[in-house]
Formats: sequence, structure tokens, C-alpha cells
Amino acid sequence: MTDNLGKMLNKIKNAILVKHEAVLIPYTLNNFLILRILEQEGFLDSINIVCKKKKREYKYIKVYLKYNEQTSKSFIRNICRLSKPSLRVYTNSKKIPRILNGLGIIIVSTSKGVMTSKDAYSNNIGGELLFSIW
Repeated sequence: MTDNLGKMLNKIKNAILVKHEAVLIPYTLNNFLILRILEQEGFLDSINIVCKKKKREYKYIKVYLKYNEQTSKSFIRNICRLSKPSLRVYTNSKKIPRILNGLGIIIVSTSKGVMTSKDAYSNNIGGELLFSIW
């Protein structure tokens, strides 16, 4: 069993550390939905689906990272994994923690799909806390 979410987060972290402009991530629907949320929240510049053809066709997501133009620092300061394959973390909507008094977000996997902690709280839906980002 592979941990696609963990691989995606590590690729993004490593790309930020070496200040890459973009990173390729294998396409899964879950990865795409999470990256789309991060793009809407302003942590990523843009995302595109790219097809590479070798023996068979592979889909990738090309993620363009967002940096501050003046200081050349990334908009993503830290990514912290909350729920792991060996230890799942579930919570109801009332007990979803806040990150840096609302400056960061938590990505929550709910029965209504993947959403931010703010959306889960406003819709009164609990779920699995995937990771926090600020």
C-alpha cells in the first residue's frame, strides 16, 4: 500500500527547500482535489494536468509553487501531517483545531469530500484531519 498523500507533501516540501518553480506529482483524484484547494487558498500559484507517454500514458499534476517576489520566500511556511496510515485522526466539527489563529488551514476529508477546516466547521461536518499548512 502506498501513501500518495505523504509522497505529495514531501515532494512539495523538498521543492520549496531548493526553490524550484514547479514540481510534478503523480495524478490521483485525491491529490488533484487537495491541490485545487491549496490553489484556491493562495498557497500555490497554479496547477495543470500533464500527460507523459512512455510505454503507456501517465498523468501528472504540474504544481507551480508561489513565492513572494520581494523576499523570494515561499507562501508555504510549513506542512504538518496529522493523520498517517498507521494512526488516523478523526474529529467532529466542534473540535477541529485552529492553526495560528486562523492564518493556517487544515485539510479535512469528510463524507462530503475534501475541504478546509473552515468549510467543515461552517457545514457542521467532521472527518479525518489530513494535514495542516501555513
